[in-house]
Amino acid sequence: MFKGYVKKPKIIIFSLFVVALCVVIGLVPIFSSCAKKEQIDNEIKHLQSLEEIKNTQGLYGLVDINPDFACWIDIDD
Repeated sequence: MFKGYVKKPKIIIFSLFVVALCVVIGLVPIFSSCAKKEQIDNEIKHLQSLEEIKNTQGLYGLVDINPDFACWIDIDD
């Protein structure tokens, strides 16, 4: 008599677990793309700071940062 009542909560809990798992799997690409965007933004900021150093201290300022520095190439647009 009570066996039917025990199975329904198990089915409901399992269904909620499956739905939660699907939501988490669906969010992974979103968080991954946000992390990639943040990494690219940080690289752009780093390049902009290197260009500021080049403009203020000249190319020798870049040699102080990286002794392997050889040249700087500017490409318009």
